[in-house]
Amino acid sequence: MEKITGIIVEYNPLHKGHRYHIEQAKSLTGCDALVAVMSGDFVQRGEPAIVDKQARTKMALAAGVNLVFEIPAIYAIQDAKGFALGSVGVLERAGVVTDIVFGSESGILEDLDRLAERLHQPDASLLEKQRGYMKSGLSFPNARKMALSDLSEGGENAPETTLALSNNILAIEYLKALRHFHSDIAPATIRREGAPYNDLALNDRFSSASAIRKWIREGHNELIEAAMPFEAYQLLRQEFDQKQAPSFLEALGSFMIPFLRARNRDHIKRYSGVVEGLDLRFVESAKRSDTIQALLDGVKTKRFTYAKLRRILLYLLFEIDDELIRESNAYGPQYIRVLGFDSVGQETLKLLRSRSRLPVLSTGSTFLKMLRKLEKPGFAERLDPEFRYALFRKQIELNFRMTDFYRKTFFNQTYISPMDIQTPPIRVLNKPD
Repeated sequence: MEKITGIIVEYNPLHKGHRYHIEQAKSLTGCDALVAVMSGDFVQRGEPAIVDKQARTKMALAAGVNLVFEIPAIYAIQDAKGFALGSVGVLERAGVVTDIVFGSESGILEDLDRLAERLHQPDASLLEKQRGYMKSGLSFPNARKMALSDLSEGGENAPETTLALSNNILAIEYLKALRHFHSDIAPATIRREGAPYNDLALNDRFSSASAIRKWIREGHNELIEAAMPFEAYQLLRQEFDQKQAPSFLEALGSFMIPFLRARNRDHIKRYSGVVEGLDLRFVESAKRSDTIQALLDGVKTKRFTYAKLRRILLYLLFEIDDELIRESNAYGPQYIRVLGFDSVGQETLKLLRSRSRLPVLSTGSTFLKMLRKLEKPGFAERLDPEFRYALFRKQIELNFRMTDFYRKTFFNQTYISPMDIQTPPIRVLNKPD
């Protein structure tokens, strides 16, 4: 296999726009295999995935992906920068990926790459203006846009205009992450078609995942079916029929609000993102709230987006501190978790096992075997220079905890779900003639 293309996805859930991305990535690169690195059971918006990672892996394989990896949870629930470092890091350290294709509103790689270069090593004037806007109360994304606006000449392709659009922001972070890892993976972008990611209206061609989740809440089955590929919709309906979906953040209200009421400010301060008085705002809001949305409304200021506050809720829940995030972002992902593959993906996986610079994990038994290998003198020296055994344990064990919590909290309670460590990859293999 000479060309293996990587894509970064959430599929929350997989819709027709995602299938278009898959088709275009294959066509654009002429790849021998397509590898997706996908968020697990919690996503970058700071919410549980609408349906679990096994079902979404099946959707990906049905739509034409050959091999699916999981973005380690510590990255999947970070902001765009951390999300990109984790997902690009998995593709880079897999050792087999030659190309990466991502969507953007711009569709012009040169413009995105130029801005990525500037933001990867920002100059003193940009940093000074950015700090000034943040001191005035603006969030980091808005402060960065305002600082760039002050230093730019304006126009249709001005940096602040580019950074006003969500997929452009992610695309730039992917390009920055490639620089961070000194990667030789060749980037390409396709122009996003159809509705913006947060558009809640029906779109004639491609409706957004946000719209589909809204229709799921409201029971608009006909709109959901029209917006998704046939196989993905059937898999989603199967999860609904078995009462193992949908999952929404609101389901945590009866747990999370008493959880916060039982904590004091000093306890809450320990965890990542709790700055500038947010500890007090969370404690006080929990006293007068009976839903997650009311809790977040009571904490919200212009300095913090709802997505950031939702992510902080997850940091509190899973006891994620600044040290783990800093260490993870400094050293990158420490393992590759296989979620599923087809026949082409199986061949890719064989190649990857010989080239990967990280431990490759599939079943629980491979995890336990890997632990024994890593404890042997000299074995870890064959891996990436940034591999750290202690960090590997922290990252994978967090992943296990988050998935096990998701399954017990959001699944049908009459169903005894297997623990994450016991769950094998999804296999969709061609039968011999």
